[in-house]
Formats: sequence, C-alpha cells, structure tokens
Amino acid sequence: MQALKKLGVKISIDDFGTGYSSLSYLKEFPIDCLKIDQSFIRDCHLDQSNATIVKTIISMAHHLNIQVIAEGVETKEHLDFLQQNLCDSVQGYLLSKPIPAENIEVQFPDLQKIIRRYGLTSEISHRLWLERELEMAKQELQETIRQQDGMTLKYKLKDGKLIHTMCDGELVYRIGLSPEKVVGKKLAEILLLEKAIKKEAFYQRAWQGEENVSYEGHENGIVYLATLSPVFRMGKVVEVIASCVDITERKRIEEALRHIEINYRLIAGNTSDIITVVDKNGVVLYTSPSSEFVKGYPIDQLIGSSGFLFVYPVDLPLLENAFSEIMLTKTSNLVRYRFIHKNKSLINLEAKITPVVGDNGDIEHFVVVIRDITEQKKAEDHLRNGKDYP
Repeated sequence: MQALKKLGVKISIDDFGTGYSSLSYLKEFPIDCLKIDQSFIRDCHLDQSNATIVKTIISMAHHLNIQVIAEGVETKEHLDFLQQNLCDSVQGYLLSKPIPAENIEVQFPDLQKIIRRYGLTSEISHRLWLERELEMAKQELQETIRQQDGMTLKYKLKDGKLIHTMCDGELVYRIGLSPEKVVGKKLAEILLLEKAIKKEAFYQRAWQGEENVSYEGHENGIVYLATLSPVFRMGKVVEVIASCVDITERKRIEEALRHIEINYRLIAGNTSDIITVVDKNGVVLYTSPSSEFVKGYPIDQLIGSSGFLFVYPVDLPLLENAFSEIMLTKTSNLVRYRFIHKNKSLINLEAKITPVVGDNGDIEHFVVVIRDITEQKKAEDHLRNGKDYP
C-alpha cells in the first residue's frame, strides 16, 4: 500500500464502520478517504445513534486529514444532514443510479444542479466550512501549545480580578500544575500567598499596558522566565498573554560561573602576580589588586586604558611584536619588558601572554600573568658583572 501511495494511487476504505473495518487501519495504512457505510446514512436524520456515529466519523477523519464520502444518500434530508456536518462528498440514488463511466462526464453538470437544488445554499455551505477551518485551526494551535517545551498563559480582568483563561504546555506539568488547576482561577488560588502577591504586581503592570513585563518564577525546583504581553483592542487591553520558558539549566550555569569568578578573584587578590585580561586591541578589561601594589597606579586608572600605557618606550616594540606573534600562532608567549612606576622608577616585568580562542576560532581576548622580576634582574646583572649581590 505504501508503494502504491508513492505511485500516486489514492486509497479508500469502503463500507467503513461495518464488517472488518477497524480504527487501527487509519493509523497503520496511508488512507486517503473513508466511505461511510450506507447503513449509518439511511436513518442519520432520524436515529440519534446513527447521527452521532456519522458526525464522529466525519470529525475524526478530518482531524486525520482524510476525506469522507457518504454512501447511500437517497433523500434531501440525507444531503442536508451531511452538508451541515461537513461531509466532503456523497454518492447515492439522490444524484444518480449507477451509470457507465463514459456517461459521467456528459451528465456531470446535471449532477451538480441536483446538489444546488436539494442542498444548502453556497453561502451557508461556505460559512460552515469557514467555521470548521477556524475550529480546526484553534485545535491545531492548542495542540501546538500543549506540545511546546514551555508554558503559555492567558488572563483577563473579571469582576475586578485577574483570572486565567488559558494555560498549557509541557512546563505546566513539570512545575506541578495542570490546566485544570490554573484556568478560571486567580494567582492566590494557585500559588502560596507570598508568591502570588509578588507576581500579581507584574500581572497588574502588563494589564495597565506595559509591554514585555518579565519576571522569574520558582516552582517545584524549576526556574522559569515569564514574559507578559498585553493584547490591545480599540486602544484597550483586553487580555494578557504570558510566555514562559525553562531557564533552570541556564541559572545553574550562571551560579557555577559566579562561584568560579568569586574563587578566581579571591585567588587573584591574594597573589603577588598580576593577572590581567586585555581585549584584542590591548585595552585592559580586568586587572588584579596586586597590580596597584606592583605598578603604583590605582586599578580604576588601569582598567579601560591601553595595556601598553606606561611601558618603557624602548621596550614597547618588543611587547607589540610578542602580541603580533600570538595573533598569528594563537599560542602563548613569554616576554620581558620595563614599566614606568608611578614614582617614575623603572621596574622589570615578565609577562606570560595566553590567547583565549572562541568557538569560531578567533582570538577573543588575552590573559596576561605578570611577575615583578626587578630584584631577579638586579641579581642577574650583578652575577654577569662578577659581583656578589648584597
């Protein structure tokens, strides 16, 4: 059947509802059309059970994108009932008894006249189909919302209270709620009073017309971000839509990074080495507290300025060449240079410059670990000159 379908063959189930026909066929096989058995059509306008079966088959088939043909349509009442319930096609003696295939093309205009003569007017039929399409669209939207990872809410002002009119999405269940626990209720009926009061303030802001009101919610071990958007009609807010997304993992990462930063700053603040971060243009983004002790300048004077500031002019090309080489090789480099202290003296520094490469392979910034080697340099000079270093 799948192979036939690929060839473009249309597949119908005849006499659906009787004999061996089964609902499982609709799921297992590539069905294009159902033909409702005439035993259900015969009394569909008189027998409530048959009417219910026919309506259900039509609705079910349409939700599965399957066309429906009603067999055994013999009276105007049959046609009227089936059109009212949006059956796609009909066959039966009301239109014609069985005729040779070659006669159908000739008689087709007459068959269409029968539908117009006995059936609903085109205006009523068109309206019914539009209503059906709107209902299908609503159901598809509802299903889409239900399957989303997040959560969508709506609320309106009723009798002076902000009442939820819609709630769905996977996140609803993960935070321990359900649509039934939310719809028709105000915040104080859903959450603990303290939480409800805090969120009510955001709800009120959105209801007053403020756009994109956001807050973080914490429920059942899950952190979510809610964004409230008012819906205006004739310049007046008629409802508010809230879109919520799970940010639990993001908050966990942020908290971990915060602890790392605290520990990093603690280490940086208690080491004699200077730890500096500069961007690709050499501007200082961060420098550790020891920088002030070694260089003599306040930290706020160094951050935001060029990392080459106060470098002894003779050694400046050496430092610039080191950065240029790192840009090409994307590997660490060690360089020694002299720095002009705030008291105008020269200090000798040794810097290990390490590039930080982003996901795209480009260098984003540099981490520079700087040591004061002034005393070491003096000792090396004394040894080179054959003198003891005091």
